[in-house]
Amino acid sequence: MKIVLFLPLIILLVGCVNVNQVIDTTALVPEKKDTSFHTDLQRFEDELNSIKTKEQRNKMIDQLITASNMECNAYQYKTTNEEEETSGVYAYMFKTVGKYIGLDIAKDAIDAVSAISDMGQKSNQDKYTEALKPNIIKAVQIARKKQLQKFQQHKELDLQTYPISKVKEDLEAYDKRCSTYYGLMEITNALERQDEVAKSIDINEVKSKIKKVTKEVGKK
Repeated sequence: MKIVLFLPLIILLVGCVNVNQVIDTTALVPEKKDTSFHTDLQRFEDELNSIKTKEQRNKMIDQLITASNMECNAYQYKTTNEEEETSGVYAYMFKTVGKYIGLDIAKDAIDAVSAISDMGQKSNQDKYTEALKPNIIKAVQIARKKQLQKFQQHKELDLQTYPISKVKEDLEAYDKRCSTYYGLMEITNALERQDEVAKSIDINEVKSKIKKVTKEVGKK
């Protein structure tokens, strides 16, 4: 009698094991898509694999830089092009600009980018990014120009010392600077230095826009 009672329980347990084995729950978790900027290397695959001389490599570097510049420009002008954590660098920038626009406004700005946005509404961080977009684009160009100088210097090296794998690493570092994060870092540096490089970025415009967006956000 006891054996008969236990049979349904055993069958049920065996059934559960089989179901768990069949269903892969990890597949239900969506993979995080990499939305950061990368130069499309597919069109250069054959040439990259056939480089035999320093001259061929350097010619390829010039082509890669041109492609990266074109694609980065298009990427920067997209309305929404990346999902990266920039609240920290915004807070640092607002602290820096505080001595120019007022510490109270800077504090309000830091609170604004730290606040959780209402469901379905644009985040405060996005509002600052949108307002500062022209300045961020200029700052991105400065960040990439600095990295490009290092990139170009490596063209003097022989093919053994500076193979295509190293070229790709330099291109990745160059591409990485096509981002809001690096743009904001350059704007912050410009605010701190107030030097010749800073003149490429309209500091007064940056101050004015931060102040304006902070007031707008504070009204809501």
